[in-house]
Amino acid sequence: MMSTRTSTSTQHRSSPTQVTVVRVILFAGIACSAGCRPDEPPTRRSETRSLIVLAAASVDDVVSELATRFDQTTSHKIALSAGATGALRKQIEMGAPCDLFITADPAHASALIDANLAVGGSTRVIAGNRLVVAVRRGPQPTVRGLHMPDGLIEAPFRRIAVASPDYAPAGAYARQALSKAGLWEKLAPKLVMADNARAAANYLTLRAVDAAIVYANETGPETDLMAVYTFPAESHAPIEYTGVVVTESRAAREFLDLLTSSDSEIVWRRHGFIPAAPSARAEPASAAHPIGKTAENGERP
Repeated sequence: MMSTRTSTSTQHRSSPTQVTVVRVILFAGIACSAGCRPDEPPTRRSETRSLIVLAAASVDDVVSELATRFDQTTSHKIALSAGATGALRKQIEMGAPCDLFITADPAHASALIDANLAVGGSTRVIAGNRLVVAVRRGPQPTVRGLHMPDGLIEAPFRRIAVASPDYAPAGAYARQALSKAGLWEKLAPKLVMADNARAAANYLTLRAVDAAIVYANETGPETDLMAVYTFPAESHAPIEYTGVVVTESRAAREFLDLLTSSDSEIVWRRHGFIPAAPSARAEPASAAHPIGKTAENGERP
């Protein structure tokens, strides 16, 4: 069962250019359109229906923009559903239809391959990101002089939004970074859990919290938020967005090619991401996980 929706995940942003991407809600209990089960390899999809893409909430804007470009150049419609990576992976595991999965943590793509629910060897690194402490734009006299991230303990920050580590990679990265700084347990009473990084940013925009630990792209110049601290890269696992083909098709492969192409770099940068290095794009991250199986007749159509 599918239903159309209007995305509410970008409330803290200015109105985006209207796109032709079809958006859907995918319910975890629906059966896979290809009839796939954990003991069966991913199958091919019909080239006549929309391409179903499940993507981490933080890349919703950029994937929407590139999906519109893909539609205009190939006439392939894309049905995009964005949310917490862990929740989307669970939908796939429970049989929700999906052609391409874009995750904020490569481990989720590898897990699907290992479970024979995605196409082995199809994983590609798409982009990177940074983890930041964000506040609302405007004069911040109470923030000045505070040493971050230890300053989060201070009185001005009564409530701090963070993505749930149980569902969203952004939350797992935040827990790693705060734990390394000796702050995770100290800040626990202040933490307000959100479904994903975009939701955490929206809590801050709506003044429900005083700060948020989110991805850097949530604090771009077109938003109401600004970053006051960037966590060192070594304080958490590398933030790598990866794409993996779940149901084999030429369209899925071609859209993944577009997402990782040099022509798309400017789009990723404009939305606040770090485009993947050419070497990373050319050598799929899944090469390190040979357990995954390819789809039946797994060569590209």
